Amino acid sequence: MKKLLALAAAAAVASFAALPASAGLVSVTVENVPAGTTPVANPIAVSTTGTVFENVIGSELNGAPPERRSPWEGTPEENTTGVYTSVQGGSSATYSTLSTTVLTLIWGSPDNGNRITFSDGTFVDGTTIVAALAGLIPPGQAGFGAVLVTIVLDSAVTGFTMRSNLDAFEFANVEVPLPGAALLLLSGVAGLGFASRRKKAL
Repeated sequence: MKKLLALAAAAAVASFAALPASAGLVSVTVENVPAGTTPVANPIAVSTTGTVFENVIGSELNGAPPERRSPWEGTPEENTTGVYTSVQGGSSATYSTLSTTVLTLIWGSPDNGNRITFSDGTFVDGTTIVAALAGLIPPGQAGFGAVLVTIVLDSAVTGFTMRSNLDAFEFANVEVPLPGAALLLLSGVAGLGFASRRKKAL
């Protein structure tokens, strides 16, 4: 049984290692943040450059950099549970993932200086998000102009970098869902472990 578990784990690693050289964008969806959305802590960056505030609450708008504006501004969560990350101008935050084709986040006050670059070089910048804002009335339920963005790629990537070239890039509720195949594989490995434990108990 131990050998079977080791083989399954090795297969999992092999399937994630064999990634295509470059992903392509399937879709970038921009929509209003649903009213009553619960703030959730963002992943912690594996590396940063410049000034990055991770999982902070409330805004700092004193007229001098570094400033940050909460995507939850104007909501009951703004100064209580409204956690978010702020990447300041000229700064970046890099995140690693097991393997994913989907990234969702609340993008606060999008501007043309914001960019998300995936590990293979594919990117989505604020220009795309700003253009989509024209079709949203109101501009967003959380804060002023914050929107829910879903990015879908045609093949898996292992990480992404958030960068700002202007004032700041604020984001909340970053979620990286596992691909369906990975979920099936992990549940299968867990099932093998349960079967092994049950057999020992008998």
